[in-house]
Amino acid sequence: MISKSKTSKDNSTKVYIKTFGCQMNKLDTELSIGSLAKKGYSFAEDEKDADIILLNTCSVRDKAEHKVYSHLGSLRDQKDRNPQLILGVLGCMAQNEGGKIFKRMPHVNLVCGTRMFSRLPELLEEISGSNKHVLAIDEDGEVDFDRMVTQRQNRYNAFVSIMRGCDNYCSYCIVPFVRGREFSRTSADIVDEVKKLADDGCKEITLLGQNVNSYGKGLNGKVTLATLLRELDPIDGIERIHFLTSHPKDMTKEIIELLENCPVFVNIYTCRHSQVQTGY
Repeated sequence: MISKSKTSKDNSTKVYIKTFGCQMNKLDTELSIGSLAKKGYSFAEDEKDADIILLNTCSVRDKAEHKVYSHLGSLRDQKDRNPQLILGVLGCMAQNEGGKIFKRMPHVNLVCGTRMFSRLPELLEEISGSNKHVLAIDEDGEVDFDRMVTQRQNRYNAFVSIMRGCDNYCSYCIVPFVRGREFSRTSADIVDEVKKLADDGCKEITLLGQNVNSYGKGLNGKVTLATLLRELDPIDGIERIHFLTSHPKDMTKEIIELLENCPVFVNIYTCRHSQVQTGY
């Protein structure tokens, strides 16, 4: 993904971000662009014009990691020509591979995991001018952003994270090891974000989480995906709400009845996404 956002600084440091993988990665890239824009960074249309190149990565399949390593290898000459160029690996592959990335690709400066990318501006500041390696892969941190809602690919559609992580540890899946344990955002934060998106012209939102059906764990009171949908439904301007990914074992009767039988939710369009590997 390449952001086309503009800042007031024509001569500011230029960042190029390329995104691999899922919808959550696309959202994380948008959040990162917003946080960097607030610090005065601008964004390059081509990686050849960038002072900082960041790859937001995926680890669901080996092929995804191979693509990233191949791309990093292709950037070695550019780094040799410009030693001040900062190269960073973000996301699931960074969390999974950690310091191994530095050993295999020593021209990389930053390895930033899935729970640390909200610290991206300060991590880049730490590297600036030093060309050193910085490893940031804390497994227990909670991603916390003051979202810049104008930073998104499509004016009328937006991704909204409601929870992160997964506690299921299915035998076939790496997600709990790279996204960490489950934690949910408060419904108040989510409602506030969706209202801001609606005010900015957004018509359709997709609620994201590694397992949205378990939304609410760890929050005070009886908070569930169903109660969150009830809070989101009245927001003016939002015409469709999708959610994914859903784990079959955590789907509840409350959610099903809410989506299928309650007339107040006729404006909710559900995209029910279940993993075929579960066997359900």
